[in-house]
Amino acid sequence: MLGKLFEPYVVHVLPHLLLCFGDGNQYVREAADDCAKAVMRNLSAHGVKLVLPSLLVALEEESWRTKAGSVELLGAMAFCAPKQLSSCLPNIVPKLTEVLTDSHVKVQKAGQQALRLIGSVIRNPEILAITPILLDALTEPSRRTQTCLQTLLDTKFVHFIDAPSLALIMPIVQRAFQDRSTDTRKMAAQIIGNICNSPSSLQVRTVSAKALGAMVKGMGESCFDDLLPWLMETLASEQSSKLDKLMPDVVATASKEDIAST
Repeated sequence: MLGKLFEPYVVHVLPHLLLCFGDGNQYVREAADDCAKAVMRNLSAHGVKLVLPSLLVALEEESWRTKAGSVELLGAMAFCAPKQLSSCLPNIVPKLTEVLTDSHVKVQKAGQQALRLIGSVIRNPEILAITPILLDALTEPSRRTQTCLQTLLDTKFVHFIDAPSLALIMPIVQRAFQDRSTDTRKMAAQIIGNICNSPSSLQVRTVSAKALGAMVKGMGESCFDDLLPWLMETLASEQSSKLDKLMPDVVATASKEDIAST
């Protein structure tokens, strides 16, 4: 009901909510879970910054109940708004992978469930299809990493790669970069290359091109003397296949008399 007006009180409520996750009554635990989702769903970017440090500190507590509650709250962050989610996941997922080897079984299970929650909000179809393999590699890195790397290498990235997808992929790839095997490090590098060549990079180029056009229009061509030669060189380079595709549109647009030159 209160939405973001409740944010200043969230930090004060967290210790009590952490205890409720480990309550002996099932209904209290379920209420705590619903509460966590409601809180995370309404947090602003500032709210996430307030909450996240407290939860990460709670992971270092000796009490397994407090630790498990913190893990469950971190998992509930999967219900944050997409913008907030993308900002916090790079900090959350590595910590969740650490608790998978915790001495207490219930903390381990809480970590696995939290990672599954994050995996459930993935929107990229390619990554969604291999989420179980990613989660296996995060849970059992010594046994499952190689299979996961090969699966990622065989995946053709067609759609935009969202934050939850990257959050699950990057710990696996980063571990592979630290491996002694040259082949494993090579696979990791190839995966990063495949990700960077996905359509998301095309969207970045499109937005960048529009921004560049706006700058030229606003500041004048005299401020960008080197721009046109660079553009022509890029279009006509041997490494680029853009010239044949784009030049007919460029010529057609340039020939129109009813539009401004910029």
